[in-house]
Amino acid sequence: ATLADQATEVRAEVDVTQRLSTMGGGLHGGAIMSVCDLAAAVLVGQNLPVGWGWTTAESTTYFLRPVVADV
Repeated sequence: ATLADQATEVRAEVDVTQRLSTMGGGLHGGAIMSVCDLAAAVLVGQNLPVGWGWTTAESTTYFLRPVVADV
């Protein structure tokens, strides 16, 4: 397959809810990273040959400020 045949973008959303928030009211980093990991898995899965598998070996993210919303 050529690059033109491959998926190059995945978009994902997560609702900022009280259930996914920290005690300080910010969206929990684990919720954010779960969505990111899922989006990456979908993109990889769309581009691997049939029958191949994958796993996330490591992922590091530095959060610079909280994600907040009126919930």
